[in-house]
Amino acid sequence: MKKLKFLKSGAIISLVACVLSGCSRYLDLKPDDSFSIPSSLQDLRGLLGNSEVVMNFATTGLGETACDSYYLNETSWAGMTNERDRLLYLWQPYSPVASQWTGPYQAILYANTVLKYLPSIKTATSDEAEVNTLRGAALFYRAHQLFNLLQVFSLPYDPSGSNAQLGVVLRTEPSLDEQISRSTVRQCYDFIITDLKTSIGLLPDRTDIPTRPSKAASYAELARIYLVMSEFETAGRYADSALMIRSEVMDYGTEITATASLPFSKWNKEVIFDVAMNGGVALAPSRRRVNMLEYDNYEKGDLRKVAFFSLNNLGEILFKGNYNGLNSSQLFCGTTTAEMYLIRAEANIRQNRLNDAAKDIDLVRAGRFSTDDFKPVVFTDQRRALEYIKKERQRELIFRGQRWSDIRRYILLGEQVETMTRTAEGKTYTMKPSDVVRYLYKLPDEVIDNGSLTQN
Repeated sequence: MKKLKFLKSGAIISLVACVLSGCSRYLDLKPDDSFSIPSSLQDLRGLLGNSEVVMNFATTGLGETACDSYYLNETSWAGMTNERDRLLYLWQPYSPVASQWTGPYQAILYANTVLKYLPSIKTATSDEAEVNTLRGAALFYRAHQLFNLLQVFSLPYDPSGSNAQLGVVLRTEPSLDEQISRSTVRQCYDFIITDLKTSIGLLPDRTDIPTRPSKAASYAELARIYLVMSEFETAGRYADSALMIRSEVMDYGTEITATASLPFSKWNKEVIFDVAMNGGVALAPSRRRVNMLEYDNYEKGDLRKVAFFSLNNLGEILFKGNYNGLNSSQLFCGTTTAEMYLIRAEANIRQNRLNDAAKDIDLVRAGRFSTDDFKPVVFTDQRRALEYIKKERQRELIFRGQRWSDIRRYILLGEQVETMTRTAEGKTYTMKPSDVVRYLYKLPDEVIDNGSLTQN
């Protein structure tokens, strides 16, 4: 390895430790001659293969934190020792811990390192496939993290607006001396979409290890993004492309033990891309409790009600349906085949193709009910079909990091969203629909203290 001049101290792991601990020096690191630049494909592969620490466990969980799928009882709320965690749970205007911002940007830094140094590495003709895969994976990781940062630190994408509001920082260099500012929401979405579309031509159709990006994962990510943008025809098209590669849906009646404490193993056959969110202290299993309204949203005979939830000795509802097999706040927020069917179904409903939508919904539901309990859905009215797909997304994607983006896009489309409420110390706090579309998390103080970024 040659010497790299973009980091301050001796090894990249020290930067990882600094960033993930919320180190306030993150944006102040100066270049020196003490770090080694990647000089082989193996070096770059090692950066992107750091899935257990950075690349696949750094996605911000702030959107899920803001949602009404769960609540904290008084003891759990008071037990959060950091005051800002207690206040953020109540939607108060305080900045989150730095890792919700710096963690994703650490993954972006790794991706940018690969993109910068890959062209300069000597390779053989036989290395072409790996070179393409590394470049495609780096583009995918960068796009994934930027998209999720946009969902919580920027206003929602408005399909009828200019989207000139402040987005996030579009870092393209591994240098920490890069001059940074916040791009507009429109610029951010254009950048992300370009990264993902480019990655499609570079990645393999699928991978044996779902923590690694693939063509199917890029299609699925684009389906999510275009859904958030309310470009439904395009969202449906990309969901269809993902399903052309991966289409399997689990049968909860025969392929899992729904009553088990952790019914799902990681990398089950529905998982297109495996990534987990940083759920923080509020979403720790010891604290979070599922709202009864969410629990009651499941129909009689729906095996998800058994596979996703259990009751404790106080009658409180606990979530156990994490698709990565973990009982932690690192909640699975990757893409699945079932989600793609639901995106394609919503796209069809929005275009009034109700029979096609019903078929896709039933492909998911058939794996969620026993044969005796399964009843096909029939749509005769677009409005009711839309109400149904919204509830089905809640049922299927609970604690998957999608609810906050859904709420924001529904409001911008003028569709009904219920006011969210939370209580603490006998006081009720509300988040009205009109508040949601204006609600932004503040950038972490440690980032703003650097002085180069505009605060929300």
